[in-house]
Amino acid sequence: MKTNCVIFLYINHNPSVFFYAVAMLSVHRFLRHFGAVGIVSLLTALTLLYSESVVSAATWSQRTIPGAGTMDFYAVAMADDGVRQLVASNNGFLYSTSDSGATWTQRDSSRQWRSLATSANGLIMYAAFERVDNSGSGPQGGILKSTDGGATWSLTNATRTAYYKSVATSSDGSVVLASSYANTGNGNTDFIYVSTD
Repeated sequence: MKTNCVIFLYINHNPSVFFYAVAMLSVHRFLRHFGAVGIVSLLTALTLLYSESVVSAATWSQRTIPGAGTMDFYAVAMADDGVRQLVASNNGFLYSTSDSGATWTQRDSSRQWRSLATSANGLIMYAAFERVDNSGSGPQGGILKSTDGGATWSLTNATRTAYYKSVATSSDGSVVLASSYANTGNGNTDFIYVSTD
């Protein structure tokens, strides 16, 4: 009787891309085609993959942002190369860097920030917030946009009658997707907005 063996390979070379390879082979067939050397090679490959996954992001260094010790950071985003980065604090400010986090600059005014998104090159950025602050009642949310890597910001035409919770953008920054909710008097109503201009 042949003994079946199910081998699952989980390969993760890129944090944003996952490759799954599933191979179902009988031990008898595997040995016949590849022999003992094949088994050793397979085990070696699996060991290397496991080792790589263990050491990924093993070293971390703290970044110094003015007043960071007293802030409640809610969201982070960065360009593909990691040079341009953006962070947001609840009831605080936006902070951007163009030198991989070595130095940070405070941006815009205090708001209840909830989500950030950036294009692949980090020049186009979006920041979603629920309210300007804790004062007042009702939704005061909105989405800000920057086209210069976070140096300057402008309010988009996204409706101000909703609490924005999340924002995402395409690699070139031309398509924006946002989620929000609003209290209509009959409970919360959720919305999804998309912009292509």
